[in-house]
Amino acid sequence: MFANLFKAISYPKKSQVTVYIFTVMATLVLTAFIVVEVGKTAKDKTFTDNSVDAGALATASVMATGFNYIAEKNGTHQSDHNKKESDKELTDNGDGQGEIPKILKDVMEKVQTKLEEYVKEAIGAELCWDSITPAENAIERAETEIKNCNELLEDLKAYDEKQREDMKNQADNLYGESGNQKNYYDTSISQGYKIAFQNAGVSHRLGRLGQQMYSAFLQSLEPGSVQSGEPKTFFWVDGSGRPHMVTVIVQTEQVSNWSVVTAEDNVETTTRKVNDAIKFYNEAIDWFNEAISTYSECPWDWPCILIFDCFGKGICETKDLGDTFMDLGEQASKDGRDQWRSAIEGLKNNKTIERGSSSDLEPESPKYIKDIHHSRTVSAMSFQFHMGSPIKSVYGDMDTMTFYPPVQSSAVSTFNYDGSGKIDGKSASSSHSSGLISAF
Repeated sequence: MFANLFKAISYPKKSQVTVYIFTVMATLVLTAFIVVEVGKTAKDKTFTDNSVDAGALATASVMATGFNYIAEKNGTHQSDHNKKESDKELTDNGDGQGEIPKILKDVMEKVQTKLEEYVKEAIGAELCWDSITPAENAIERAETEIKNCNELLEDLKAYDEKQREDMKNQADNLYGESGNQKNYYDTSISQGYKIAFQNAGVSHRLGRLGQQMYSAFLQSLEPGSVQSGEPKTFFWVDGSGRPHMVTVIVQTEQVSNWSVVTAEDNVETTTRKVNDAIKFYNEAIDWFNEAISTYSECPWDWPCILIFDCFGKGICETKDLGDTFMDLGEQASKDGRDQWRSAIEGLKNNKTIERGSSSDLEPESPKYIKDIHHSRTVSAMSFQFHMGSPIKSVYGDMDTMTFYPPVQSSAVSTFNYDGSGKIDGKSASSSHSSGLISAF
């Protein structure tokens, strides 16, 4: 009896071993299933993370390049003729903004000072004929001022047209009309989508036909054909009949709000002031000519010579009349100088205007772009879905409880492209660069 009991305890029945074996096998299969599932999910999640990081970084990098382009232009925003070493050209005043023509200070101040000296010399002369030469010199100087005024008007118009064209080109290059214009903004969106899909792990899942479809899909993401925030999806079915889908969204703010620094006076106002200056200078020339004509009559004023001491200033009436004309000429010249200086102040002084779109970025008398009102951030989002399939056994499909589940993953990444760059005028810095803000 005890022998039989001992034998029963020591040697379990074959049916019990079978149960143990199936339990262990089931555990191993379940463990393997979980490991494979976790590994596949982790791999797809990695692809999704890489996709949004690469897409956002690509968009941010292109936009940073665009902002650096504007900053560099602001630092050297000059017309070709600004570089000529001529007093007639509009040249840089040292702050990189090309505000003041060189003739506005040195040349014109010297001309005016010399003209005043000639007038004083003519009025202070003791003899009428001694006043003629200074009056002629005063005319010559006034004519020089008129010539300089006309040259300024010609240069100013060319300068303004060039500045406006250049500024419009800047805006178009950064954010122009979509389609034919491949600007930085459209290019950045296109590159963001392309790079995101290329890093989404799609290629290794495709066959030859799928690769052709995928290449055609990537080519469709050209600048202007895809918009910021537009969901783009690539869908395919593999050889086992399982559907797959990858969706990407890249989004950054449109470049539509600009602050532009212009001259206080536009070309029309400046032209009017300079033309008024020319009018006064012509009036001064007329008075100086009257003075010369009057001084020329003085030697034949014999009654004056016989009765009075004509060699003293103010005694000869003819001399007094000539001096009066010289005074009137000097006053007209002063009025012209005041108009000139007013025109110069209107060019030197700045005002800031706001523009709501790049198509409106053609202000009058522009100097440079002060700022672009933009968040300088870009976000990329991606979602992937890959259908599972039944697990095969040596005898065919197993039951539905062993169906390989679908895998889905999503990710969001945000970059900025501000860096240490600056747009504003003389302090412009082309140091815009990309940096990660968040990723999950």
